[in-house]
Amino acid sequence: MTRAGRAVGIVVAAAALSACDDGAPPQRGFGSRQLAQLRDPTFSFIGSRGDVVLYSVGTSTKSYLSVDVLTGETGAHDAMYSDVPYPGYGTSLDPAARYRCTYEADHDGGSNFLIDDAQTGQRTIVAKGGIATRCPTDADPTLKIWRTEPDGRWTLWSGRYDSLQEQPIDLAVAWLIQAFTADNTAINVVGGRHDAPDALGIYSIDLTTLAVAELVPPSASGAAWADGAAPAGGTDSTSLFHDNAYWGGVVPIGDHFLYWRQMADGGVTLFAGPFATGGARELALYQRATDAPPPVAMAAAEGQPALSPLPLAWRWSAGGSNQIAVWDDLHRRIIACASPFTAETAGVASADRTKLAFFVEPRPFQDASGVFAPSGPLLLVDAASPGGGPAACNLQAQSGVNAAGMSPDGSSLFWLVPGTAPHASLWLAAPDGSAPRMVGDDRIEGPPNAPHFVGPSKLEIDIFADLVWIDTHDDPIVTHTIVERVRGGAIDRGRWLIIGYDASEQDGNADLGVVNRDDGTDRRLISPDVVTFFSPDVRPEYSTTIYPPLNRATDDPIHVIYLVRGRNPSPQDGLWVATINASDIP
Repeated sequence: MTRAGRAVGIVVAAAALSACDDGAPPQRGFGSRQLAQLRDPTFSFIGSRGDVVLYSVGTSTKSYLSVDVLTGETGAHDAMYSDVPYPGYGTSLDPAARYRCTYEADHDGGSNFLIDDAQTGQRTIVAKGGIATRCPTDADPTLKIWRTEPDGRWTLWSGRYDSLQEQPIDLAVAWLIQAFTADNTAINVVGGRHDAPDALGIYSIDLTTLAVAELVPPSASGAAWADGAAPAGGTDSTSLFHDNAYWGGVVPIGDHFLYWRQMADGGVTLFAGPFATGGARELALYQRATDAPPPVAMAAAEGQPALSPLPLAWRWSAGGSNQIAVWDDLHRRIIACASPFTAETAGVASADRTKLAFFVEPRPFQDASGVFAPSGPLLLVDAASPGGGPAACNLQAQSGVNAAGMSPDGSSLFWLVPGTAPHASLWLAAPDGSAPRMVGDDRIEGPPNAPHFVGPSKLEIDIFADLVWIDTHDDPIVTHTIVERVRGGAIDRGRWLIIGYDASEQDGNADLGVVNRDDGTDRRLISPDVVTFFSPDVRPEYSTTIYPPLNRATDDPIHVIYLVRGRNPSPQDGLWVATINASDIP
């Protein structure tokens, strides 16, 4: 790579020590306040549940502790933190609202809907309240809510929140496919008519009139097989099939669905439909032998929640060989590729959903050998290929890939190949894999700090402990420095990063600050001498232990908790929390 400015990855000076010569404590920003004094070198963050941060100290005998970032309350716990509740889900985000609504788990594995009245101090509990339209207000104290009954069916209740009445629906509802529509006027469900409740189909319920419209009937006869499918078994069915591995068995795609059917011959087959045009109203895709084939976790190139449906992909065995199968919804066909994978697989789709990249799924933890990000093949699928089938499959790399991604502007694909530690090679190509070129071989971090796109063609890279970006359109590639000597990953907030930088060669401690990634020069210090940090309000991609408060609004403050450990022992050592408001990082 051609480098702009000073050479990236070359440490020319240790970070300045933060301790002042006169012994005065350093200034800390963003309203930082100390939560606990400690200097234990065995300290380790474990995660968070809502606003409660979990951590441990000790080696052979550990102590499991917590601190609430809002109140400062501390606690000691067992290793499972069994007395620390998981955050509830709230439907009201206005702290000044009279009514505050949350969900809480009950002892049967279900949930209750709680309505707290700030004026009277009273709490109303809707037992088994699964999904509510909204929280009551002073102007309108009514609501609609779905409840689960002892037989597992769902019932709709409405009225004033403290005197709800069950609504008569000409359907025994087995499960809900989608939450309420944006205007709370309709919902799609799986259910059966009261005279045949086990004959399940897909229905739409008008929440104003309670009229029921059939979308997919329980019965199917003589359905056609989709292009690219491997026909097996009969096509007669009298009911849909419930399967939690596939989001209850029904996946919405635009104005139609993918769904499993229980077949008359005892098999279970995946279908797509209903289609208003193009011949067959329903298409059979795949009959499974026993359990559902494992779906492949898919992500969007944009790096944000998908605004259009992601392709459904799964791993199956057909004709004695393992395959990756993709449902190409646009062309109503299956694209099946010989699978080169022996481990769990992840996928990323281009912005237009026509190009797919599959690679070995990074683990959210280290395995017994200390491996965090295993490597494997890179398989590309081109759903725009006219012929489909094997012609759409391209084994871009037979092994060695541990990260890959698509640019949001649809122009490029990157992948990372770890080499002799600590080096890795960064490759770029067109989204279909053509014109591949290696653009750098250096100390490039893999997951969870692997390269990732942060703009239409802007790829951010942690290289030799420096954070840089490149534009994948450039040839030759030019490297632009954001911050140097980084430590501990980063919290991404659009064009802003919360990150540790200028780490000391002597003790590894870093300055923690908020950095504008556009140029790297706009830096706002949170604290020097930081060992480690994270936010309980932001759940990283690979985290299985951080549960942010689910009733946060997008412009709520972000709390960043960090550990300070100066060169010399001091009362300043310990856990601190900074509060970063939306106005601080516009």
